[in-house]
Amino acid sequence: MEKLQLIQNDCEKAKETSCSSKPQTILCRICLEDDGKDLISPCSCRGHSKYVHNECLKIWISVRFPQIEGSFCEVCKNPFALDIKRRIICGKNTENSEEFSNYLKVLIVSASMITFAVSALYFILDKLKGQKMNEDSIVSILIFSSSILFSIVVFLRCLQKLFLITKIDFKIMLRKEVMPFIKTEADSLK
Repeated sequence: MEKLQLIQNDCEKAKETSCSSKPQTILCRICLEDDGKDLISPCSCRGHSKYVHNECLKIWISVRFPQIEGSFCEVCKNPFALDIKRRIICGKNTENSEEFSNYLKVLIVSASMITFAVSALYFILDKLKGQKMNEDSIVSILIFSSSILFSIVVFLRCLQKLFLITKIDFKIMLRKEVMPFIKTEADSLK
C-alpha cells in the first residue's frame, strides 16, 4: 500500500512540474510553428487545432479547394467565411504552354471557319438576289448561319482562354463570438 501511495505522489509531482515548467505553446495546425504572429481562429475548432496562420490557411485553401467558395474546415466541417474578389486582367495566359498552343490552333481553325462560312453565305445570297427562295436555299442559309454562329462562339471562347486571366483574391473573415448585451436597470435610468 505504501508503494502505491509513493507512486501516486511521484506522478502528481511530475504532473505539477511538467505543467508549471513548460507552458503550452500555441501552434499553427498547418505548419506547426509557434512564432505567435498572425495566428487566427477561422472556424469552430477548439484546443490545439483552433489556431492557424492566416497565410498558411490561404495557401492551404487555394491548393485544397478548386472552388474557393466551397472551402471548409476538415476538422469541424464548418465553412470558412471568405471575402472573395475576382479581377480579370488582359494579357497572355501562359500558365500552361501546351494548353496555350492548343487554344491557339483552335482559334486559327475557327477563324478560317468563320471566313469560309461568311463567304459561302454571301455567295448563296448573291446568287439568290431577285429570285424566289426554295427549300434548298433556305436550308443552305440556315446551315451556314449556324456554322457562323458556332464558329464565333468557339473563337470568342478561345480568345478568352488565351488572353483573359482571372485573378482571385480572398480574405479570411474571422468568426466573432457574439456577447449578449444585458441592459440593467441602472443603465435605463441614465
